[in-house]
Amino acid sequence: MAFNAPHDKNSPLYASGHPSTGGNTGLIKSIDGGITWQLVSKVLEPPVDFHAMSLSKSDPNLILGFDSGGRGLFKSVDAGITWTNSEYPEYILALSISPTDSQMIFAGAGNGIFKSDDGGNTWTNIAYQGLAVYAMNFDDDGILFASVNTFGLVRSNDLGESWEDLPNINLTITSIAFDSPNKILYVSGFSSEGYQEVYKLSYDVTQYEIIGTNKGL
Repeated sequence: MAFNAPHDKNSPLYASGHPSTGGNTGLIKSIDGGITWQLVSKVLEPPVDFHAMSLSKSDPNLILGFDSGGRGLFKSVDAGITWTNSEYPEYILALSISPTDSQMIFAGAGNGIFKSDDGGNTWTNIAYQGLAVYAMNFDDDGILFASVNTFGLVRSNDLGESWEDLPNINLTITSIAFDSPNKILYVSGFSSEGYQEVYKLSYDVTQYEIIGTNKGL
């Protein structure tokens, strides 16, 4: 349910969720490109199921995760070994940490986008109040993309001070990833017909193509 690609080739993959075999995974990691996985921490008992999770690029030991059961926002500063509770504004759907400032955190919730400048101790509702935010992610250059109900894909080039609404595609976006050097955006989610789909887009969404779908399966 939560998955974070590494910031460099020497960093682990981290994931969390609830497999078909039952139960929650807690935080797991892979150091061989996803071939095998090992438990890092349960965080809680029963184990957490992070649906929203973010890793810091500037501090690789910093991981944030929000338990889908509503049991809290958790922070680790030792790569997931130990965890502490952090304050949070409301039920969190998406998390993203500034690539240059590990204390600057953005959270997407059912009531818009929230920002913390002090590592999650205090929060301010900065945009899209009253609207659900399904996904958000920073690229390597500090551009923040988010998926907002009604508006679709939006972008901020100034750490959330202002936002640009991007051209709409037929997708409720639930995941966002990047090829930052080539200014390519990958998004996945659900089409208006209910299919799960993946798109490859230019940053301004003037060019896009569908690269994966379960339609017809």
